[in-house]
Amino acid sequence: MLVYPYIASIMSRDNAMFRPAKKDKFYSSYHVIADQGVYGKEKTNFFRLNSLKGVTCGLPPENLQLQGNPYQNLCTNSNKSNGTLCFFSDSYFGGIHGSASVTPFVFNVRNYYHSHYNIGKPYTEVADKRMVLYKPDAVIEEFVERMGGTFHALDDPKLAILGDIWLHTDGFMFDTYLSTDYYILFNCSQKSVINDMPNKSQLTIKSNNEDPMIVFKKPVVADYLGRVVIMAKYDSPQNTFAQVFYRSETGKFNEPDSIKQNVIKGNNVVHFTVHVKPFEKVYLRFDPGAVPGNYVFEDIPEVNDLRNRMKEDGI
Repeated sequence: MLVYPYIASIMSRDNAMFRPAKKDKFYSSYHVIADQGVYGKEKTNFFRLNSLKGVTCGLPPENLQLQGNPYQNLCTNSNKSNGTLCFFSDSYFGGIHGSASVTPFVFNVRNYYHSHYNIGKPYTEVADKRMVLYKPDAVIEEFVERMGGTFHALDDPKLAILGDIWLHTDGFMFDTYLSTDYYILFNCSQKSVINDMPNKSQLTIKSNNEDPMIVFKKPVVADYLGRVVIMAKYDSPQNTFAQVFYRSETGKFNEPDSIKQNVIKGNNVVHFTVHVKPFEKVYLRFDPGAVPGNYVFEDIPEVNDLRNRMKEDGI
């Protein structure tokens, strides 16, 4: 999924000039395996600008150039009579798209400024001067957060969960928001749902034996990469393992068609990705552990915040 049409559609609610440019006419997307060192490899969508007719790009005025800046482009679109956008990005953008790349936002405005950015001098000083000169209608900053060390979805299940919530990846987030109409319990029972704690809601699944099962009634449909997900945050009564089973409409749940993940006694955040054929319809079963006892599921505040923002934005 490309971020451009999403961001542009939100911005256009305040200013019509940012209405997304037409895909295929102005830009297209293609698949690539992106490799960014510690961030790992991931199959994703890249954009390609199809036509820059009427658009010229070059360095900004000399007094607004920053020596050693990996990339800085000032583009003028003669097809537009007004509008200015400043787009700041970090080395991750340059590394994956190339130092000379500009985004499809170049089609939305008369003046498009794209520059490498770093939170510190002299970048901030030069950026301030550019703001005074260009008086942009909008400013976008892209960055990959590294202040606390390197992060990657493979190492951070919460980050992966937030990504799949935003992408609307089909599957289930097992928390208090999920209606009991969506699942059936076997070898276990739902004890309680507590919603009266500030910023914390939880439900308890009591397992009667070593094989608690949460079977989802409705099938889910894999995305174009063949992915469906099961996600949850919960306390386990003991060190054990969680397991997700998947089957076709006519198949049965069995061990070969399943994936496991170790869980510890206490708090766990799990993100299971099931890989099947693109757009395949599958049924899912989630076994939170292999020991009897109480499995206490909690909402994730960041997920709730993201849900609310997406609802407000109509996404």
